[in-house]
Amino acid sequence: MKIFTILLLALAPISAYAQVTLFSQNFSSSNQADYVSASPSTGQFTDLAVTTGASGATTLTLSNGKLEFTRPAGSSGTAGSGVGQGRFNRLVNFMGPPTAIKVEFKLSGSSTSLDNTTSIFYVGDFSSNTGPVANASVHSRIAIVTNGTGLLMRVVGVGGVGSINDMEVITGEVAITWVINNSGLPVTYLAPNGSSETVGDDKFDLWVGTRRAFNEIAAITGSQSLNHIKFNFDGGVGTIAFDDLKVTGIIDDPTPVELTYFRAQANAESVGLQWGTASEQNSKYFAIERSVDALEFTEIARRDAAGNSKETIRYELTDEHPLPGTSYYRLRQVDTDGLQHVYRPVSVVRAAGENALRLYPNPTVGQEIRLRVTDAASARVSVTRLSGQDVPCAVQSESGNTLRLLPNEYLAAGVYLIRVQNGERTKTLRWVVQANVELTP
Repeated sequence: MKIFTILLLALAPISAYAQVTLFSQNFSSSNQADYVSASPSTGQFTDLAVTTGASGATTLTLSNGKLEFTRPAGSSGTAGSGVGQGRFNRLVNFMGPPTAIKVEFKLSGSSTSLDNTTSIFYVGDFSSNTGPVANASVHSRIAIVTNGTGLLMRVVGVGGVGSINDMEVITGEVAITWVINNSGLPVTYLAPNGSSETVGDDKFDLWVGTRRAFNEIAAITGSQSLNHIKFNFDGGVGTIAFDDLKVTGIIDDPTPVELTYFRAQANAESVGLQWGTASEQNSKYFAIERSVDALEFTEIARRDAAGNSKETIRYELTDEHPLPGTSYYRLRQVDTDGLQHVYRPVSVVRAAGENALRLYPNPTVGQEIRLRVTDAASARVSVTRLSGQDVPCAVQSESGNTLRLLPNEYLAAGVYLIRVQNGERTKTLRWVVQANVELTP
C-alpha cells in the first residue's frame, strides 16, 4: 500500500478556539414530541410545528436523520399560497448569554417555484412563536430561497432593502456555517476551510460549505441580543430539510493549554497521532476527532489531560481503524469547567487497499453509524441482530464513498451485524451499540 502523510508541526503554540455548546440536534428520533419542551435541554426547541391554510397544509417529516418541511402548491392558483407554514423556535435564553455564536447545519431541499422570501432564519430575542418578527427583535437574519430547481442562501436587509442572493444553487446537501458577532469587538473564529477568520462587531459571515458566501454583513439591530433562534417557512413551493443543527458560543478566552504540536503519521494499518503541551491549567481531557471532509467531525477517542502542569507533556494515540483516502484529525480540549477549545485539523492521505472497508465510530452511543466502502454506489448493505432478525435501515450516500446507516427502529444496547456485499465480495462487520446514559453534573 502506498502511504502519503501531511503533517501539521509547530514550534510555537497552536491557536485554539474556545466554544461552548448552546444547542445541538441531529434529528435521530422520528417522534416530534422528543424535540419540544417548555424548559428545553440543549437539544430541544420550545416550538416545532406546521399549520394548515385555506388551500392546503405544510407538512413536517422526521426521517433519515433530518427535519424536513414541505409546502405544496395548494389550490388557490398562486404558488404556495394559503398552505400554512413550518417553523421551529427556541425562545428560552441560551446560557451566558452569548455575545458571539456559530450556527451550523446541513441544508438540503428542492423547489418548483421562485420565491425570494421563502423562509427566514432569525437570531435575536423573540416573544412569540407565530406572526411576523419586528426588526427591533432581530439581531441578524438570513433567508433560504426556493428558486425553482433548488435552494439559495440570501441576505435580507431592513425592509428587504439591500437584499442579495448567493449565486450558487444548492441542489444536494451542503453544510452552512453562520458566524454572528455582538461582542463589541472583532471576534476570531475557526472557519470551515480550516483558516482563522475575523468578523467585526454587529456583523456576520455566512459560509456555504468551505466557501464564504457573505462577508461582514451588518446586523439588522446591533443592540439586540443573541438569546434565541427562530425559523419560519411560509412562502414558495418546495422542501427544506435540516440536519445536524448546532449553535455554539464563541468565547474570547485564552486557552489554558499551550499546545506546541499536533502530528499525524499514516502507517500500513493505522494512523499514529502525537501532540505535546508546554503547560496546562484545569485541563480535563483531549477528544480526538476524525472527518472525511474537514467539515463534520466524529469523536473516536479520548485521552485524560494532565490537569495542571508547567512541564512538557507528550501524548500519543493510534487510530487502529483509519479511513482510506484523505481523512482529517483534530483535537478538542475540554477544561474541568466544561469549556471546550478546538484546534485546527491535520490531514492524512492513505491509498485505498483491500482493507478499505471501515465502520465508524464503533462502538456508538447513538442510533446511526457510517460505513466507508470502495464503490459505495454499488454496495448492498443489510443490518441484522445476532439472532438473524433483520433490522430495517435507511442507507444514505455521503461524500468520499461513505454510507450513513440509520435504523428505522430503536436499537437496544448490544451487538449487531452489518453485511456488505460489493460485487462478488461479501463481508460481515460487528456494530456495537452502547447504552446512551446522560450524566447530570
